[in-house]
Amino acid sequence: MKTKGLRIEIKNKEGAVLLKRELNQFPIIIGRKAPADIVVENVFISNSHCRISRIGDKFLFEDLNSTNGSFVGRRKIENF
Repeated sequence: MKTKGLRIEIKNKEGAVLLKRELNQFPIIIGRKAPADIVVENVFISNSHCRISRIGDKFLFEDLNSTNGSFVGRRKIENF
């Protein structure tokens, strides 16, 4: 059975889509500047904003102490 990737959609505060992508390699860092794996040029995104990892068939989303926080839908992500 082929393992599926993860489809992500990054939106700004107004809901406009900044990026859509299917991820197949993990972990991946999303940020505003290199060396982030995916660069999204937006002032509300930190240089190294978040990391998405795969653990078995599940995904782990981590905020990397970004200035403005990370959200999945409208839910703010809190790291433990």
